[in-house]
Amino acid sequence: MKLRLLATALCLFAIAGALNAQTLASAKPPGYPLAAKAAGIEGHVVLKATISKEGKVQDIHVVSGPPELREAAINAVQYWTYKPYTHFGRVVEVDTTVTVNFTMGNPKEKAKAQAEAQALLAKSTQPSQDAQQTSTPQN
Repeated sequence: MKLRLLATALCLFAIAGALNAQTLASAKPPGYPLAAKAAGIEGHVVLKATISKEGKVQDIHVVSGPPELREAAINAVQYWTYKPYTHFGRVVEVDTTVTVNFTMGNPKEKAKAQAEAQALLAKSTQPSQDAQQTSTPQN
């Protein structure tokens, strides 16, 4: 009995490794956080998740990656769907690892994207003239 359970566990581990882009049914790319883009932060966010029998992503946990990019990765992956995985003709739930890559392109593209993000951030943090006038105390 113990040998059979071990064999099943090893088999399920192999299934988890088999999930890849070929089983991905739909995936919207993550939004790039403006502050992270303005700071020039790029990198890979590694997530652990469970793919349900229906192909939905559940129980997402961050394994590694820049803190500024983690929430965006989770927000994207939670809406991805996979083709349900079958094992010996039965649909099964599978644990998997997902890596979400955040890149702004080559150095020239990165510099442009970073400058645009910095300008947007600066614009959004500047108080408007109307707001300044209404907040000025009157005697």
